[in-house]
Amino acid sequence: MDATNPSMSYDEFMKPAANRHPPSASRDCVFYYDGDCGFCRAWVRVLAKLDLLHRVRWVPYQSLPRPPRGLTLADLDRAAYLETASGRRYEGFYAFRQLARQLIPLLPLYPLLLLPGVDRPGVALYRWVASNRRRLWPGPAGGCAIDQTIAPPTDHANNDIDIGPVDQPRPPV
Repeated sequence: MDATNPSMSYDEFMKPAANRHPPSASRDCVFYYDGDCGFCRAWVRVLAKLDLLHRVRWVPYQSLPRPPRGLTLADLDRAAYLETASGRRYEGFYAFRQLARQLIPLLPLYPLLLLPGVDRPGVALYRWVASNRRRLWPGPAGGCAIDQTIAPPTDHANNDIDIGPVDQPRPPV
């Protein structure tokens, strides 16, 4: 199935690239995502294939022994995060905007994502998709492993706050 490894099985080919190639210290950034979510896994497979220079290490947060410093499991369940080699962290829409900068096929989108005012609808769309991802990808085979009868946590106090780069660690909850 894979041009570099013709004997690779279909199942192995469909796994995210991060699972086929050992993580490298030379990667420019780390993308943390919900590995129990079929919707998230499908998008990471697409994005990993667009990572032509292998600049991103794709990490399901469930594979971590503990959350990255300054984040909680609730943070990681609520949004994807991109952490650069310098340690700068981006959440949600801002993480995807930075991915557009890292992934060559998405590079033409990057200047558009920087236009004034684009972040407002971008953040709103990201939050809507993140809140509804279990409904967007239903079914036991592809859906999230999380019990779908339990509503995802919401943070009503922060609904109007746009979260850009996350440079400062959050206080413990």
